[in-house]
Amino acid sequence: MADTRKNRPNGDAPDALDLVPIMNLVVCLIPIVLLGTSLVQVGTIEAQAPRICASCSGVGESEPLGLHITVGPGGFELQAHDRAALNTALMDLQDPTQAEPDGVTLPRRGDALDFVGLYNALVQLKLERPDAVTVSISAGEGVPWREVVATMDVARHRLTEDRYADAGALAAATPRAAGGGQDLLFPSATLTAVR
Repeated sequence: MADTRKNRPNGDAPDALDLVPIMNLVVCLIPIVLLGTSLVQVGTIEAQAPRICASCSGVGESEPLGLHITVGPGGFELQAHDRAALNTALMDLQDPTQAEPDGVTLPRRGDALDFVGLYNALVQLKLERPDAVTVSISAGEGVPWREVVATMDVARHRLTEDRYADAGALAAATPRAAGGGQDLLFPSATLTAVR
């Protein structure tokens, strides 16, 4: 075995690893990573998992309204455990052709969902049952997630007016302020699965 100390003066240790090129690469990559993270936006929608027990009710509800909105290919279906409150609140909005034993159907307007009819119906329900805070939302097969998220947005926020006639006015509306914050319709949204 050859002695490698012969070529080095005074028997010094082997040459140190040259880290300058690696450090230059890291210095160049840091701004690129920072730029990439500034372009990413993370948004959250507060939602609750469904309750397991049958006797659980929403926060502040004496008798649960049990409001459920199904977003389907044909439009919205509104159902409630308290059918009397649903029928009373939606009496002037309900078309006899849309009446069902279990609830109300709001068909699509062309290819678009009837968010105006949904908002008007939810405001009427909230006026009938101001203690109701929960709503469960489910989507049928093939319904895009943007429609489910838009449904959650319509169900959560109470806007400046209680009734709108067209989608343009609804889209231009701003949330109603109440007590230093926003006035909410059904702030506790639960995503559920359709079976």
